[in-house]
Amino acid sequence: MNAVTHTFESAFVEFVTRHELILRGDRILLGVSGGIDSMVLLHLLLTLGERMDIDLQLVHINHRLRGDESDGDEQFVREYAKRLSLPIHVQSVETAMFSSEMGYSIQEGARLLRYRAYEEIRSRIGAHRIATAHHYDDNAETVLMNILRGSGLRGLSGIPVSRDDGTIIRPLLFARRSEIEAYAHDRKIPYRIDSSNASSRYMRNVVRQSIIPMLQRESELDVADTLNKIAEFTGSVRRRVQEETDSVYNQVVAVDSEGNTELNILSFLEYPSYLQEEVLRRILENLTLEPSIDQVEAIRRLCLQSTGRSISLSRSHHVLKDRDSLWFRPVSGRSTYRIDLEVGQTVTTDEFSFSSTVLKEPPGAFGSNPQREYVDGDLLGSHITLRNWLAGDWFTPFGMTSKKKLSDFFVDEKVPLFKKHSTPVLESSTGEIVWVCGMRLDDRFKVTPTTARVVQLDYSPLKQDRP
Repeated sequence: MNAVTHTFESAFVEFVTRHELILRGDRILLGVSGGIDSMVLLHLLLTLGERMDIDLQLVHINHRLRGDESDGDEQFVREYAKRLSLPIHVQSVETAMFSSEMGYSIQEGARLLRYRAYEEIRSRIGAHRIATAHHYDDNAETVLMNILRGSGLRGLSGIPVSRDDGTIIRPLLFARRSEIEAYAHDRKIPYRIDSSNASSRYMRNVVRQSIIPMLQRESELDVADTLNKIAEFTGSVRRRVQEETDSVYNQVVAVDSEGNTELNILSFLEYPSYLQEEVLRRILENLTLEPSIDQVEAIRRLCLQSTGRSISLSRSHHVLKDRDSLWFRPVSGRSTYRIDLEVGQTVTTDEFSFSSTVLKEPPGAFGSNPQREYVDGDLLGSHITLRNWLAGDWFTPFGMTSKKKLSDFFVDEKVPLFKKHSTPVLESSTGEIVWVCGMRLDDRFKVTPTTARVVQLDYSPLKQDRP
């Protein structure tokens, strides 16, 4: 071992120790692509494992983006893990299809799929940490890319050494690319070369190969060092702002039972603009969306616009202004629906379940559960229909004698615009509205002392899974 190698390994141990990234006896899941960075980190962790009793396991994600080359990377990592007698977990993901369907860039889609797979495997095998091979130059590139995108404090903070809960660690973040290459050469560490790193279609490659070298030449500064110092300073500021954001977020944001996110506009606008931006960025990040400065500003402007206005956030989500709230919701794939069924049938959709049951005798008490109603079966008829609200619909709300438009009823009940279209209404055999499901029965169909046949109606909205 020469002096350079010894110094590099010592710096690695010092960095891991100072940041408390790994504890004795930890099970570490290391992401290995087969490239030089992850292969070097593998060797460093093997060295550290001898003194700290680390249980090291590998994970490789085949993104299926480069055909035979991607399969070659997978085979290389499999064989290397076998040579070292290390457990390895491999997953293949259809990155291009996923990114296209969700409206992500290829790199965004790949990152999301990769970390999802990492976390699933980490949880399954009981690993304490996920280690990735991001390094000093990666961090500089990330900060510059985020500046160009108009990112907030989080973006300018770059790549964190570890997540707050410590489950994801970056033990190579101290190392420059040149140091990693020198170590790999000295240790004769094999690795694969990713041909896509030479492609100018990816922004990171342009930043790495053109923009940073140009800035280096023109400024005669250590650009990577400057950008890393910006990240370090901004990170300390962000931690303070994050504490403020936590408090504000909990006061102005709520998530309903179906996973829709509501922002209280009046309370939100009382806070300074930097906290407004941080709250909006957090909402978007929680929806696995990449926030940009233009998107954040568009949402802030939406707060001042009229009810019913909306903005598309991605192919999967949009935000809707409804009175004093903004609603962040998945894009619905179904605008109208009509389900014909007979009394006694049960139906379950992605949004709700519904059943009707003929009772042998009236219940002892009707109760106050809004998701269960009892109606006169003879008035209901044997053929009924579930559908969504349509313009012009009216009914006679329970307890009233005059009819009322459903549009006015929804306004009085402060029902969000999107829920007007998703809340089913039940029609009788004669086409009259019997029940605004989960909300109000029509007075004409109530059970009376003269009712001969009672039908119990049950409606249950289902919580939709979010990406």
